[in-house]
Amino acid sequence: MLVLTTAPAAMATTYTVSTNPYTATVTLLASEPWDAHELSAANGQNVAYSLSVTTSGGCASLLFVKGHGADLNSQYYVTYSQETCVTSYSNSFPVASADGTQFSVLIATEQSQDINYTVTVNVTTPAIPSWALGLLVVVGLVVIGVVIRTLIRRRRKAAAPMPPATPPYPGTGAPGTPPTGPEQWPPRQPPQGGTPPP
Repeated sequence: MLVLTTAPAAMATTYTVSTNPYTATVTLLASEPWDAHELSAANGQNVAYSLSVTTSGGCASLLFVKGHGADLNSQYYVTYSQETCVTSYSNSFPVASADGTQFSVLIATEQSQDINYTVTVNVTTPAIPSWALGLLVVVGLVVIGVVIRTLIRRRRKAAAPMPPATPPYPGTGAPGTPPTGPEQWPPRQPPQGGTPPP
């Protein structure tokens, strides 16, 4: 934010933004330092505003100021202001808790002629608060991370080689398999014509 550095506001004209949306078509006199359109907005709301100069060859600047009763000590939001002289300008300001609730749309000109202009202000409350949008983004990222991790695990599991199957243990009496147990294979035959060994 910057501090106003124009002439004192002793002769400035102040308008109250009493309706929503608000539209005013007025004349900024060459003798006035600026016109101030004062409004209120709460935390979480958006302030949309625009300027349209209708004087042929005329231009004006728009400063979005924090607070009411603008003077040389007032601060304006640079990002949400048009400091150079233009024929039209529009922007939207998201109100945060640190910003307070009182704001002013200042219209000024560097020209030495009277400037006719139209200013509009519209204060809206988002359907979903900004903090809820942030929370939704975080939850969405977590869900995407879990889904990706699950898919990677399933693919790795599917791509892993199957362990080799162990052949069944041959049991006694199975066709074509040697017997098991204390017997030896092939079984010993007693010598022909003799007695079996002890």
